[in-house]
Amino acid sequence: MLEIWRYITYSRAHETNLSAEEAKARQGARFPFTNDDHGGPQSPEPPPCKRTQAPLRFRVTMPKKNRLTGAEIRSVRSPRRLHGGFFSVSISASRTGNAQFACVVSKKVAMKAVTRNLIRRRCRAVLEKSARSTPPGVYMFLAKKDAAKATYSELAHDIETLLRNIRGAR
Repeated sequence: MLEIWRYITYSRAHETNLSAEEAKARQGARFPFTNDDHGGPQSPEPPPCKRTQAPLRFRVTMPKKNRLTGAEIRSVRSPRRLHGGFFSVSISASRTGNAQFACVVSKKVAMKAVTRNLIRRRCRAVLEKSARSTPPGVYMFLAKKDAAKATYSELAHDIETLLRNIRGAR
């Protein structure tokens, strides 16, 4: 019984008397929302973007007529090979009458796939520019170990030198 008396006196001591106006003003302050979720966006459209977006960049790939498939790469037996500082080029006759290219980068050149793909992308970028001016044939570019440390301009210079030698020899 004593515990109940302490509870009643404790709760009464912490109560305050509010006027009717104050009670109405405080009534909505504690729970501003009903059970509906009003926290999300009110309209189905997204808000307008404050900054302009960067333009989309589409990657231009080498045309299919100038690419070699995996099976074609494995079947290439090159009678002729040229060597540069970062690449060796295996040259053979074309079956389609177009200049076809492949860039091969082995794990001996770079252990990380990121580095191998970087070398391939750089090689393809240079070859895309000069595909039209190259005589018909199958050209397989094999990367050397130094290609992993080379910059784009060094690789481009090496590939262009090899292609110049090919054009001059034919």
